[in-house]
Amino acid sequence: MNCFFRGLHQPGADAIKHFAVSALYSHNVIYNHISTINPVSWTLEIEVQYYLIAPLIAIALFFKNSAVRTISLLLLFIFSRILYSVNSDFFQEHNLSKSLFAYSSFFVAGIILADWYLANHNFLSLKKYILFDGLGIATIICIITLSGYQSSGYSFFLFVCYSMLFISVFKGVLLNKVLTNKWITTIGGMCYSIYLMHYSVTFFITQNFTKNLLSYNYPRDFFIQSIIIIPLILIVSVIFFVLFERPFMDIKWPNRLKTFFKKLFFHRPPSSSAQAN
Repeated sequence: MNCFFRGLHQPGADAIKHFAVSALYSHNVIYNHISTINPVSWTLEIEVQYYLIAPLIAIALFFKNSAVRTISLLLLFIFSRILYSVNSDFFQEHNLSKSLFAYSSFFVAGIILADWYLANHNFLSLKKYILFDGLGIATIICIITLSGYQSSGYSFFLFVCYSMLFISVFKGVLLNKVLTNKWITTIGGMCYSIYLMHYSVTFFITQNFTKNLLSYNYPRDFFIQSIIIIPLILIVSVIFFVLFERPFMDIKWPNRLKTFFKKLFFHRPPSSSAQAN
């Protein structure tokens, strides 16, 4: 255990504290920085906060009239984005810069696109056009170039880009073919396991093995590190996915878990007299 904590480069008592608050999805708010146990898990904390209030959003904004519903969601997106932009200093001072308050607009944008997809499924499934491939690639370039800017104007433009990319994935000839490939969809289904595992695997491999291969030529080092690390990330992520994520994708997992423990602790083999009868 002590070796494990030394590997985290922090005292055992501190590691236990950080692990506890990370397990409760509250490390960002309490310590005002990402988890020292698994740094990338900071986004998971925000997602859990969203899951807690998602039913309230549905109750408040999901009107039967699709036009009213879309307008209400767009207004919420604009309001949440402006609220953070205007009060960014306040969010920083109160340990809320990595909370749902700061990122709510992204979740609302996702709701808008999901709702639009359900309302326009027929349009998205009809004939595809090569022009949408060009549009999709252009929006990807814009997203990569402009992501990270805090201005509300940039945020609104990026929302349009993501919306166009979303449509292009369905309507583009090449984009749709690539992204519906079985291998791509399988890896995509494990995306969060890969996300959670990639940092730890990369850190462990680079610190203990591949750092000795560095030539300080960026393209060469990037290529060598990638062909070694990426397969290992996939292997570890597949194991993690099968053992920890996939079982909970079954909506009936609580009942299955309950049945398992009943059999484990309460099931008793028949007595010898019963067997004789």
